[in-house]
Amino acid sequence: MTEPRRFSDDEVQRILERASVEELEGAREAGAPGSALSDGSTGMTLQQLQEIAVEAGIDPGAVARAADVVARGELAPVQMRRAMGAPVAVAKTIDLGQRVDDPTWDRMVMVLRDTFGARGRVRVEGGLREWSNGNLSAVLEPTSDGHRLRVSTRKGDASVFRALGNVGLGVSAAFTALILVRTASGGVDPGLAPWGLVALFGAGGVAAHLRNVIALRLWGRERATQMNALPERLFALLEPASTTRPPR
Repeated sequence: MTEPRRFSDDEVQRILERASVEELEGAREAGAPGSALSDGSTGMTLQQLQEIAVEAGIDPGAVARAADVVARGELAPVQMRRAMGAPVAVAKTIDLGQRVDDPTWDRMVMVLRDTFGARGRVRVEGGLREWSNGNLSAVLEPTSDGHRLRVSTRKGDASVFRALGNVGLGVSAAFTALILVRTASGGVDPGLAPWGLVALFGAGGVAAHLRNVIALRLWGRERATQMNALPERLFALLEPASTTRPPR
């Protein structure tokens, strides 16, 4: 018999939060007034979550629907890889939970193009289908119960501006060391001109790093927003999306 899916502590929190919100919204629409179990294994099963929900006064059905959403990755935050505190790569995996045929994949490509504002290119390799535009890609891959979509991107020019910043700071440090050595050995005042070069290269290096960090944070925020909007639109293309997905 298949081992029941176990949810991590973070997923448990998201499931209960979503189920509580759904329960509250349902109570409002109807005009109504407004302990952990473990068997020693890692995580919790849906049945254990529902038992906790009953004790907390939450509808077990709402928990099941929320668990389905979490299991598909709809509420999971995007994954970010950072350098010097700024995002340089963003990714999100969406478990679609069913097979995706060619016509549905074509409609998904239209959603991807609209979401990211890029035409991109489509290719098929074995059982994989991919849409890509530069460093941005979405790969549809088969799973045991259907397909999942892996969306990922990276900032191509991040390393360029980081290198420029390092060069500027490095040259500034080298000039500083040279001025100090010559001053100490010859006892001659170098004047303001050499120090002006130090300041110029140093300011250029700092400016390149600041520009990089600010641009990367804006880029990362935009990409995260776009990827988080994808599940809602993609699941709307699946059948029977209108009856299986819980309201958001």
